[in-house]
Amino acid sequence: MNATEPDPLSRFTAKLCLTFLLLSLLPQSAKGGQLTAFAGNCAQDSHINPQQRTRIDSAALRFVQLSLARDFGSAFALASTALQQEVQRDQFDKLWQAGILPLGPFTDLTVKHTYLLHLATLSKTSIRTVCGADLGKPDGWVAVSAEPLVEQAYVELEAQTRNNGWTFTLWLVPAGDAWRIRAFYATGSSVVGKNAADLLHLGRSERDQGRQRNAALLLTAAAQLASRGPFFQLGIQPEISKELQSLNLPSDLRGSPPYVWGQGPAAFRVGQLGPMGIGSKIYLTVTHLVAASLTDSQIDRRNLALMDYIEKEFPEYKLFFAGWIIKGLRENGQTGYTSVRELRPTP
Repeated sequence: MNATEPDPLSRFTAKLCLTFLLLSLLPQSAKGGQLTAFAGNCAQDSHINPQQRTRIDSAALRFVQLSLARDFGSAFALASTALQQEVQRDQFDKLWQAGILPLGPFTDLTVKHTYLLHLATLSKTSIRTVCGADLGKPDGWVAVSAEPLVEQAYVELEAQTRNNGWTFTLWLVPAGDAWRIRAFYATGSSVVGKNAADLLHLGRSERDQGRQRNAALLLTAAAQLASRGPFFQLGIQPEISKELQSLNLPSDLRGSPPYVWGQGPAAFRVGQLGPMGIGSKIYLTVTHLVAASLTDSQIDRRNLALMDYIEKEFPEYKLFFAGWIIKGLRENGQTGYTSVRELRPTP
């Protein structure tokens, strides 16, 4: 076990990008804190008093259900006094309206895990501690932030969109007999049924076969799928970070984007690349910069040329991905054109 202050994407954060947004409202106290031994206990799921667990889970579900239903006023009323003081109502509405809801619709909202912390002694500042049933397994523990309160809780909610799974992670604190939302974090947590552990396994397999580019994309995607924000760390995150740190990154993905692929005026300036799940398949999506004066048809030709370049120069991508989704983004950053190519299986 290695619980650290989360570093969700290690040194590759700005380099490789999964097509998920990480969206959150966080208390200032959640952005710090060291792993700390504490006097007390952390109960999980069935080890929590059933009535208390029901109240906690109901509060978390109600908050997300109201937000998904666009009843932002009622949802904001379920936030703690501290969070309401830190986040303005219009910021809250904008996060859901512009950041989360367009990625839906979200279905099958259910509780995955519930954690209840009871602190016997209180520190003057927030701490970071471990909850879990099996500290020897990456999926057997989590590290969480805790404010100087006797009780506080965490709930992981899962939901589905058309192609991917999502997780809403909520930090709750008591308010009289009720529970209120202290912070929450929404992120994609699976791609066409594959979660962080699955992509970690696939990344290791690609690395062991010498396909470093595929490994880099898959391990970075695994790190993003495992991210739950600065106040909640899955036990698998340190393992993924270790693999990323030891990876021999290919020269065409080193440095800071945009990466220059090719030579002379015909070279491509690649800003982002990563896996995208559609249906039951995983595609390689690439965003590259083009001149602002290009028409859509001209961008389409550039996109197709980039596809040809990828197939010729980086043949290992064809061994894993089902096709290419290439977006040429005009240099003004506001408009672009997307082209798609399905890869036909080799006879």
